[in-house]
Amino acid sequence: MAYTILLNKKIKKVIGNIEKKEKDRVELRMRMLSKNPISEGSKKIKDKYRDLFRVRVGDFRILYSIDHDSKEILIAKIDKGSGTH
Repeated sequence: MAYTILLNKKIKKVIGNIEKKEKDRVELRMRMLSKNPISEGSKKIKDKYRDLFRVRVGDFRILYSIDHDSKEILIAKIDKGSGTH
């Protein structure tokens, strides 16, 4: 069963502002995460409150958490550059 990707309004706005080519890559990667949340290229990072994962998509980084019980992935941040953890 695939995981549900959860996006808040801020994340949707960030995605909407990305150039089409990069946006398509980011959206494809999120679809891939829904099938396999801890896939090749995913790195686990520690946050004060929860475990986060980071995956790189071109110049962008996607930070997300996984709720295995409810089969949900919460996209916490999408940012450009290496400044994202």
